[in-house]
This record gives sequence, structure tokens and C-alpha cells, in this order.
Amino acid sequence: MVKTRKNTTGLKGSVRKVPLKLALLVAFLAGSSSFVFAQNLPQVLEEPGFWESTKAGRFIQNEDEEPSRASRENLPQNPEQGLGGRPEANPFAPLGIRSGNFMLRPSLEQGLRATSNSKNSSSGKNAVLSETQLRMDIQTDLPRHAAFLNLTGNWIKTISGDDVSEPFLLLNSGLRLDLDNQSRLNLGFDYMLRRESASSPNSLDVADENPLFHTLSGTVGIEREGNLLFGRADARFERNFYGDADLIGGGSISQSDRNNNYVSAKLRGGFQVSAALKPFVEVEAGKRIYDDKYDHNGFQRSGNQYAANAGLMFDLGEKFNGELSVGYLRAQLDDDRLRNVDGLAFNALVNWSPRRGTDVALNARTLVEGATTANVSGSLLYLASLEVNHNIRSNLMLTAGLDTRIRDNKDNTGFDYMYGAQIGATYWINRFVALNARLRHEQMKSDLASRDYRSNSIYVGMKLQR
Repeated sequence: MVKTRKNTTGLKGSVRKVPLKLALLVAFLAGSSSFVFAQNLPQVLEEPGFWESTKAGRFIQNEDEEPSRASRENLPQNPEQGLGGRPEANPFAPLGIRSGNFMLRPSLEQGLRATSNSKNSSSGKNAVLSETQLRMDIQTDLPRHAAFLNLTGNWIKTISGDDVSEPFLLLNSGLRLDLDNQSRLNLGFDYMLRRESASSPNSLDVADENPLFHTLSGTVGIEREGNLLFGRADARFERNFYGDADLIGGGSISQSDRNNNYVSAKLRGGFQVSAALKPFVEVEAGKRIYDDKYDHNGFQRSGNQYAANAGLMFDLGEKFNGELSVGYLRAQLDDDRLRNVDGLAFNALVNWSPRRGTDVALNARTLVEGATTANVSGSLLYLASLEVNHNIRSNLMLTAGLDTRIRDNKDNTGFDYMYGAQIGATYWINRFVALNARLRHEQMKSDLASRDYRSNSIYVGMKLQR
């Protein structure tokens, strides 16, 4: 028979009676100090709503107190060192190979490109090309000073169609020595190997394959930043030399009369409007000296080069930084029969991230190109590119790019206009393997009709990284 008794809390309802032996057993286990609580345990357990409130994670100590959160027993454990924790900003970034204070990040990409114009020239034809790229980036993580070395090697070879062989090698390296909190010494060494473009105005009509072109350069500079003013001085040495050009009917022709050295000094100074804005002015003076005083046409190609620019450096953090400048560039040749190469110069290096996962990069540069044709002094070359990368997902990135190359010929042949556009995608299978694909269109429109061309290509490849 079930007995009922009056509810001591004043709440109505009937409850089951819990044996007193159970209460005494709990009191014995908890200690004599809990004996009073054990005597009242049956009433506490039998109160209406107790089990419902504890299921919800709440425990009412008495009628006058506010409810408080009950303690959880299944709390998450702290992650082990190197595991778990906050998600990575880029989970497919290369892990790299560490050796002391150096981090090496190698990658290898192999792909196929089908193109309607293998040489990007008026004489280019259809071809299927094999493209291999090897990259190695090395950086230090020292508390003071910094060093880096970036190596990129490309090899393009015909599988079918028009015969093409294009090697490319680029090495950039630098060392920064922190002399004190405001002064730094910068050292740099670069090397580039490439084949001269078939669309270049210096390309030989009788050449089956244009010559290889080598550039070696070294820089030494010092910079100092004060509370208001900053300045920088750089000295640069550059060596350019060419291989032989292979002729269509066999044999070759030397291009050694194009070999030259360039020595220059550059000064930059400005003031800080704020921590983010730094306007500056920059001047450069240089001397180009050819190995041969006269080229094969009997012209002197050596001369002086000057440049003056005004610009703005800005740094608003990772979201927006870079520099812009505009100025005047002039190359004056020693031969009085050759006119000067001069004009406006535009330079830009801008990085912008309008939202997380989207990066925009703008680059622009102005160069002086030499010439090999009689009575032609050279040209001004304007280069610009705009690239957008957007992560649709952590393992899927879409890319789009526009680029242009405008050549102001100083031989009364007008301008050459090259425009390029491409779209692509990179899909990461895991952190070490990715698939790449891209479409590209390129077109040259020149005031000299023989330089016009159009090219369409599609590329698919696989990338491995560590």
C-alpha cells in the first residue's frame, strides 16, 4: 500500500516515500556533516519538477534563490599541443620544410596547354605544349634581420604542332640587416634567363629561334626612418648578355654586340603624414655601356639614363597597402644620329583585400628598351597587370586577370598595343595536391600591321607542394 503525507514545501500532490535506510546510507557515505541534508533528501527528491529542472541543466537550491547553471560533466578537453585549436586562415597553404631558422617551400607543377598561336606572334601556329614549373621559396624567421631566396624555373616544349622550346629561370634573393631600430642595410641579387619574345621589335625575321637573354643584377642600399622624415639610397649593377640566334636555313648569327652593363644610383626621400601615408620623391641616374662601342650597323648604343618620380606609399594593414608614382624617364644615347627615348613613367604596386578570401593585386612599370635596327634608338615599354583571387571554398579558388603591354616606338612606327585576359581555377584535393585550369586570350594590335597577332589557349595541370 502506498502511503501519502503532507508536502512540506506547500506544493500539492502525492509523492512516493523513500526508505529512511537509503537516506542514512547516503549520510554515512557523505559524512556526519551531511546528516541533516540526508534526512531531508527524500523530500528534495520527491518535489514536483525537480527532475525536469535538472534535465534542463538547472538546479534550484531553495525557493528564494535565482536558478543557476548546473555544472556540466562532459566539458570539452583542451587540445593537445599542435592539434585542434583555432581553424587555420588558409588550411591548404604549404607546410614547408624547416631547417633551423630557414623555411623551404617547394612546389612542382606539370600541365598541358593547347594554343592557337604557339609563339604569340604573327607567324605562330597551333600547338600542344608541355609546361613544367618548379618553385622553391626560402625564408628566415629570425627575430632580427631577414633573408629570402625565390627560385622559379619553367620549361615549355612542343608535344605536337609548331615547334617551341622556351626555357625560363628567375632567381630573386635579398638580405636585410637591421643596424638599429631606424636603419637597415639591404643587399640583393637577381638572375633571369628567358628567350627573347617573337613579338619584340628586335626579333630577327630570318631567325628560326630567337636568342636566349640573360640578366644578372646586384643591389646595395641603406634606408633610415625617423620620427618624421625617411630616406633611402640604392646602388645597382646590371649585366645583360645574349646567346646566338638560330637561322631558318641553318647556322646561327651572333648577338654579342647587344651585350651591355648598366650602373645606376637611386635616391628616395619623404616625410610621414601619418603612420599609414608617406609621400616621397625619387631620382635616378645611370649609365649604360655596351661591350662593343659600335654595333653591327655602326651606331653607338651606350648612353645615360635619368628618371624622376613623385609618389605615395601607404599602409593600412593587410587590407590595403602599396605605392603609386608618376614621373619622367629619359635615355640619351651617345650617338648624335639617334634621338632620345623619353616620356612619362608610371609605376604601381598595390595590394587590396576588399573582403576575406578575396585579394586584388595591381602592378605597373615603365622601362626603356634598346634597339638593334639602324637609325632606331629604342622604345618606352609600359607594363600593367590586374589580378583577382577569390576563394569560393577553402579548397577552391577562382582567379581572373587582365594585363597590357604598350610599346611607344621611337622609330616613327607608332605604338604596339597588347591586351590579355584570363580566368582560372585551382582545386585542392588535399594540402599537397591541386588541380589547375585556365583559359587565356591575348591580342596584339600595332600601327605596324606585320606585328599583329591573336592567341587563345587552354591549360590543365597538377600541382604538388610541401
